Amino acid sequence: MPLGSWQQELYDGLLASAGDKATKLKELWDEVLQEVLQTASESVPYDANQDTWHAPTAAVWFAAWTAALVVSHLFLSRPLPVDLLTQWRWFVEGRWPCAKLHEQKKKQTGFCSGIVRAFLPEALLRKWKKTPTSS
Repeated sequence: MPLGSWQQELYDGLLASAGDKATKLKELWDEVLQEVLQTASESVPYDANQDTWHAPTAAVWFAAWTAALVVSHLFLSRPLPVDLLTQWRWFVEGRWPCAKLHEQKKKQTGFCSGIVRAFLPEALLRKWKKTPTSS
């Protein structure tokens, strides 16, 4: 399953299972997505007028989706899927995982909130920490 489809399925599953936190999750998702799009687009030759597969532009969007998925899992106190954590680590190291295919045979999960600090702006992290993780 291609990365984009897999990430969409992760997002859809999180949203479907969020219950009374769904509205807050959507707000948090939008905020993280916009913050990372802004921050990451300043670091590479991002061009919103290019096609979807223009490498720097695609990298920015993959980074934004990856960050939003990480924060969403943490907000809902869900373990991070191994492939998502691996992709996140690539971004933290300054690399782009490109269109890495999700390996369905991997069933392990990991949970790591500290890795978020390496990519997200501190102001957004402070706001996220104030967000209740339980009802």
